[in-house]
Amino acid sequence: MKQKNGTEPITDPRTAVLAGFATDQFSMSVSDYPAGLRHDWHSHEKPILTLLLAGHARESVGSLDAVPGPLDVGLKPDGIRHTDHFWLQGVRALRIELCSPLVAQIANQSQTLMRWRWLSGSNAVRPLLHAADILLGGEPRGGLIEDAVYESLAALTVNKPSRSAAQAPLWLVRSRQHLEATYSNGIRLSHLASEAGVHPVYYARQFRRFFGCSVGEYAGWLQLRAAASLLSDSRVSLAHAANEAGYADQSHLTRTFAGRFGITPGRFRRLIT
Repeated sequence: MKQKNGTEPITDPRTAVLAGFATDQFSMSVSDYPAGLRHDWHSHEKPILTLLLAGHARESVGSLDAVPGPLDVGLKPDGIRHTDHFWLQGVRALRIELCSPLVAQIANQSQTLMRWRWLSGSNAVRPLLHAADILLGGEPRGGLIEDAVYESLAALTVNKPSRSAAQAPLWLVRSRQHLEATYSNGIRLSHLASEAGVHPVYYARQFRRFFGCSVGEYAGWLQLRAAASLLSDSRVSLAHAANEAGYADQSHLTRTFAGRFGITPGRFRRLIT
């Protein structure tokens, strides 16, 4: 398959490239990675920004591991050695390679984009989904794609937590893990703080400090990601996906999903199935 500018996309031959686009600032593709595919230790010549649309993966850098899922955003600097493993039913991902002119601008404005990490609940998801929607729609609206990419990069430089999540104390890491396992039960901030043995105000402040959002915002994100994962199975109705993810009904899911990401669950499903 050729990109819209007529050049051949450079990609692993085991992946299926569904669509591509390129400018002198970046190149973009939406690709399917088959289940079980592994990429051994390697690096890239250009920094890469990734949005997982469907599926789960495991990425390792040195002794560090990340297990991103649907709607997680990844950043990889150029030259960093890493491995990739694509799980379960495979992965669909939006992948953006940043070219030298854009990298130079980013480096002048923020060094935070130039380190490896995976982010959940990032404000960059909305513009990146918009870019993927345009790209897979087949319309040659390059200007809109460019704007969406620039908006996503801008979102990655604001509203940062004052400390890295990797620096969070063990008690807070375990508490967040408990939240991830029980958010659908409506667990409250006061319960989490009590279990951690700290005051709720202190807990809320520390959670924001290390994770960059409130407990409620994080729980809402977990719910949205659960819905996105369910939508990847075409056999699951929107109503059932809403119920399983903990929403009152399909309308509640649609309002929340569209309000956060700018597209409806039905349209998102068309991007990933």
